[in-house]
Amino acid sequence: MRLASRPVIDLHSHILPGIDDGSPDIEVSLAMARAAVAQGINTMVATPHVNFDYPTPAEDMARAVGYLNVELARAEIALAVLPGAEVAVTKIDSLGPEELGALGLGGGATLLVECPYTTSVPFFEQQVGELQRDRYRVLLAHPERSPLFRDDFDRLERLVIGGAMTVVNAGSLAGLMGDRSREAALDMVAAGLVHAVASDSHDLERRPPGLRKAFEIADEELPGLERQIEWYTRDAPAAIISGKRLPARPKPPERRPRKKKRFSFGKR
Repeated sequence: MRLASRPVIDLHSHILPGIDDGSPDIEVSLAMARAAVAQGINTMVATPHVNFDYPTPAEDMARAVGYLNVELARAEIALAVLPGAEVAVTKIDSLGPEELGALGLGGGATLLVECPYTTSVPFFEQQVGELQRDRYRVLLAHPERSPLFRDDFDRLERLVIGGAMTVVNAGSLAGLMGDRSREAALDMVAAGLVHAVASDSHDLERRPPGLRKAFEIADEELPGLERQIEWYTRDAPAAIISGKRLPARPKPPERRPRKKKRFSFGKR
C-alpha cells in the first residue's frame, strides 16, 4: 500500500547532526533524509534527547534545525525538518519555563516526554499532570519499550484518559525492538492507546527512518491496520503539531489469536 501524496509526518527522530546519540554528522543526516523521502515522508520533527547525558540548550538545537534545513535545500532533498525534543521526565524540573516552552514539537505546545526504562517512577503521573496544568499537551514516546507501561496497561490507559497521547516506534511494530516491545505495541494499538507511529530513527542501519513497512508487517497481526496508516502518520500527527483536536480515530483493529511458541528468542 502506498502512502498518500499528502504530507506524511514522522514525529520522532534523531536526525540532527552531532547533537545526541543519533546522527553523528551532516552526511549521515542527509542520508537519513533521503531514506525518509524515499519512503514517502516529507516532514520530520527533530527530537534530540534532553536529559542529563545530553543537556543541549534549546537555542543550540534550533540552530541545528536551521542548518540542516539549509543543507537539505542545497542537496535538493524534499524534506522539511521541524524543531522539537525528547524530554526526560527527570530533566523537566531543571528546565526553566522559557527553555521548556522552546522544546515543543514544531514550535507548538506539545511536549514529547520520554517514557522511563525502569519499573518504578512514582512521580511520573504527577509530572505529566503538572505539565498539563501548565497548558502543555503531553505526547509519551515509545511506551511499548517502557517496563512501566508494557507491564501495566491500566497505568497507561489512565494517562490517556487524562489527556496524554502516545506515539509508538515503527520498529517496535515491525519486531525490530524485541518481542516484548512488539507485543506491547500491537496490544496498545488494539486497545486504542496509540495516537501516532514514528520512526525514532537514529541512523541508517540499526534504527533507520521509515514507517510504511511497519504497517505492512503489523497488519498480519492487526488486520486492517495498514489501511489506517494515514491516520497514524498524517492526520493525527498534523493535529498534534498544530495543537488541534485529533481527528476521529478509526476503529482499532483486533489482534489475531496469538500462536503458542515453544521457544522464544530475541531481545526482551
